Amino acid sequence: MIAFDTNILVYAQQANDSHNRHQVAESIVRQTGLLGGIIPVQVLGEFLNVCKSKLKIAPLDAIGQVQDYLEVFECPQTTVSDVTDAAMLAEQMKLSYFDALILTVVRRSGASIFLSEDMHDGLEIDGLRIVNPFASGNGALLADHLGF
Repeated sequence: MIAFDTNILVYAQQANDSHNRHQVAESIVRQTGLLGGIIPVQVLGEFLNVCKSKLKIAPLDAIGQVQDYLEVFECPQTTVSDVTDAAMLAEQMKLSYFDALILTVVRRSGASIFLSEDMHDGLEIDGLRIVNPFASGNGALLADHLGF
């Protein structure tokens, strides 16, 4: 199963992207929604914050988008054990705590691929592989898993 980071949702929302990441992100969200995907609740919270602070999207519009995601995607919440597991992962892998928390939740939820532009592309953690969908070398992997 595929999970994704906040930046994928932000690019999918940001039609005026000068680097053409919008089309890739929008395709990922659409196709993953059809195939079944994971968006951790923490990512949805970060998305709402970015919509308000950087994208200047009306709060009700951003909330509506999150409600749509909640209907389509599996949206696991952080558990008590995730908190300490993430702290251990952050220490072991030299990650930020909040990145480690997202990875811990998606790993626990059964994801094998985590799409993120700003985490460690290619890093594998207990069967979970981090993939930058905007890196040209990852096109075949995306095609294999998402059919495009």
